[in-house]
Amino acid sequence: MQKLLFLIFFSFLTFNTYSQEIPNNPNLFDLDSNRVGTWTILYNYDWKITNDIDSVKFYRIINFIDGKPSGKVFDFYSSGQKQWEGYLIADKPDDVFDDGKSIWFDKKGEITQETIKEGKKINDFYFLKNQKVLSV
Repeated sequence: MQKLLFLIFFSFLTFNTYSQEIPNNPNLFDLDSNRVGTWTILYNYDWKITNDIDSVKFYRIINFIDGKPSGKVFDFYSSGQKQWEGYLIADKPDDVFDDGKSIWFDKKGEITQETIKEGKKINDFYFLKNQKVLSV
């Protein structure tokens, strides 16, 4: 009986460890209809915004001040593993990257690409198993 209870408890613990809950932020607007504060934006497989939780493949955590992205932006796979981090000037209608470093990760958390943008100068680096293999 004690072994059975241990197995049930262990199974429950394992399930909770691997289940990922997408962060829920208030996604607020100010009186001028500008996005403000921390937002969670849900995306489907094609990186289109969705509200259907069953179609979520990625999500973004982004802070806004007066409707504009502020600080580092993070994209995640639905599993909770980081997919991208970097800086944006705008995210509508498309992402517009700001100066700084952007890093892309695979589902295992390994770096696949790094971009460093300084004004009009852009340097891209590609990685295989976290080792730089190509600079463009």
